[in-house]
Amino acid sequence: MAQDFDTAEERARLAAADLMVAANDVIGRHTVGWKDAGDEVAAAQLSRWTRYLPSRKLDDAREFLEFGSRAGSEARSIAAARGAVAVGGSGDAGSAEAKSIVRLEVLATECERRAVYLRS
Repeated sequence: MAQDFDTAEERARLAAADLMVAANDVIGRHTVGWKDAGDEVAAAQLSRWTRYLPSRKLDDAREFLEFGSRAGSEARSIAAARGAVAVGGSGDAGSAEAKSIVRLEVLATECERRAVYLRS
């Protein structure tokens, strides 16, 4: 079960980091202005971004950035708690680890779903 936990933890951490990258990308695109367009290529990109990315996505990106940060913190916290349970030698360690794996999978899935939305 240790391998399952490690895999779930890594997936959750990577998904949270990916969500934060996607959110920062959307936020960055919305904060660039026409004065920042240094050439025709940048102006064309800016025109495309402002046409296809409504301001609602900017609000979502800000919210998702915060969610990604919390998800990453929770994944690290779950990993730290697993270490404490292993040291303590609790008899319920298998059950706690199974619940932790499920929670990590839920976090990873939600982060992945939100990142796909931001990139669409």
